[in-house]
Amino acid sequence: FEETGHVEFKYFTNEAPHIWEKVFKDIAEIEENSWVNERGELRVGGDENQRFWNKLITDDWFSQAMKVNICYLDGEPVSHNLSFDTDDTRYNCDTGYDAKVAKYGVGILMGVENTKQSINAGIRYVNDSFGTESYKMQLGREKFTRLTDIIVFPPTVKGKLVFLLVKIKFFIESIKLKQKFREIKRKFSGE
Repeated sequence: FEETGHVEFKYFTNEAPHIWEKVFKDIAEIEENSWVNERGELRVGGDENQRFWNKLITDDWFSQAMKVNICYLDGEPVSHNLSFDTDDTRYNCDTGYDAKVAKYGVGILMGVENTKQSINAGIRYVNDSFGTESYKMQLGREKFTRLTDIIVFPPTVKGKLVFLLVKIKFFIESIKLKQKFREIKRKFSGE
């Protein structure tokens, strides 16, 4: 990979807003040249997504928890990894690479960089999600079945409405679950 040009890895966390804005633009550039663009699945690219991510990091917790690795080839962004740290776990949320570097195994390179930074940060667990990428197993990752969903809603009226509806749904489901436990308890206690 290094024979094709100057390779540089940069790590971003708890940055100033103008730095994050550049980081998100670099990720958007990577997405534009990747498979997610072909499928119409942009996660960071596009005006609305850019507004969302730039608004999200104005929250101190998100700015500190967010970790981004970007690989540059001759100064151009070609691969990224976006994750969040919570306590002793790093959640890898989004990865991608420019199609022109696909043959170089940049997923493994980014995984190694992310693993080094996780160790240095005292992270005990790295949650790579359920992707099918073989490099996850090559990095020594173990399959773990506990499912964790991180749901982020855009800071728009529609996003706030959906967030409210989801909160109501979870509240109703928790009430139903408590009722079910009470029924089971009554059944087994002979009440």
